[in-house]
Amino acid sequence: MRAVLERALRCLGSTALSLALLVAGSLLMLVGSLYAGGSKTLIDGLNETRLQDWLAAHLLPSFAALWWLPLLLAVLLALGLNGAACAFLRLRELFAARRTVPGRALFTALCPSLVHVGFLVVLLGHAVTFTLGDWRRVDLGDPGPLARAPGNAPLFLAHIDHEAVAEDSAVARQASRTTVTVVDAAGSAHEVRYMHPATVAGYDVLLDEKKSKDKSGTLQLFFVRDPGIVLIVPAFLAILALMTWYFVELALVARRRARR
Repeated sequence: MRAVLERALRCLGSTALSLALLVAGSLLMLVGSLYAGGSKTLIDGLNETRLQDWLAAHLLPSFAALWWLPLLLAVLLALGLNGAACAFLRLRELFAARRTVPGRALFTALCPSLVHVGFLVVLLGHAVTFTLGDWRRVDLGDPGPLARAPGNAPLFLAHIDHEAVAEDSAVARQASRTTVTVVDAAGSAHEVRYMHPATVAGYDVLLDEKKSKDKSGTLQLFFVRDPGIVLIVPAFLAILALMTWYFVELALVARRRARR
């Protein structure tokens, strides 16, 4: 049984499988980009909808335009498993030699595989965001309760302040010269301005403007909850640190060899 599992693990982590999946993924992305160009409105819905909800609503009714997407998701999942198996095999091999290799040299040798792991964590964070995130838009009107705001506790629109600017000002967007104040259930006031979001009830709240066909604008609060960010940011910083260490260490080793 152990031998069978070992062979399966090596097949899953093989370079040949990696190349095949990369080619398949690239082709599906190319095909998908062509289909997406003709279904822009449909595809744009993915930006503010959980993946599984969007697929449940659109996959079957629009299967002729979206047939490539389930295949692409399957290839990406297989690539993730392939990468995890490949990193595991490499890390296991290096740890097996840890007693015969100096610690600094061992860590440097581990860096590419640890970067690989960090990249997988970043992908996992994006998957968490796509499947567990939440995006809500609330049109702003008169002061009062924000009925469509997310969360169990009520939020109230206290007031909207428009900064007085000259008509020929370089500030073109209404949202960029507006301050919106919302009050949470605890009575705390939160100010939201364009490019200056606030955090309310676990959501990042951004000020945006919805343009209509007659070019008039409606102010909106855009509530965003991104649970994957707690994986993406630390993993990305770890990747930067590991790559910095690795290339600096390689340069130092090359310099020491040149002096000999």
